[in-house]
Amino acid sequence: MKNKITIYVAIISIAFTSCAKKLVVTFQENSKNTGSIKLIPTKKNTASIVLNEKVLVQEQRIKSVKIKNVPYGDHKINYQTESVFYVNNLDTNYIVKVGENSDAEKAVKIPKYNKWYYIMNVGISILSLLILIL
Repeated sequence: MKNKITIYVAIISIAFTSCAKKLVVTFQENSKNTGSIKLIPTKKNTASIVLNEKVLVQEQRIKSVKIKNVPYGDHKINYQTESVFYVNNLDTNYIVKVGENSDAEKAVKIPKYNKWYYIMNVGISILSLLILIL
């Protein structure tokens, strides 16, 4: 019985664990007259991020992204994320202003999960419970 509980806990832990990171990337080497931009998605997701035509993040699982050494002024950010579990994919552009002595912060609204995401999670839970019982 103890082995079954251990297996159950392991399966549930693996199923609901995320490998998302808080990324810090550098836009340019020169740090004079620069600030930073922090992008905070509403959910952990796999994203690609382009700042002023420069690819900074390519399909990485993230919690948030801080872009350092961004020159003062307006900057165009393209944020893309897609998943079979989202209602629709996200491919959006933002204009973010980096000012002197201030860092820009932008919340990124990630699409809602579709029914298959919830079906999969309930299925994993039921399967894990069945393994525990049997």
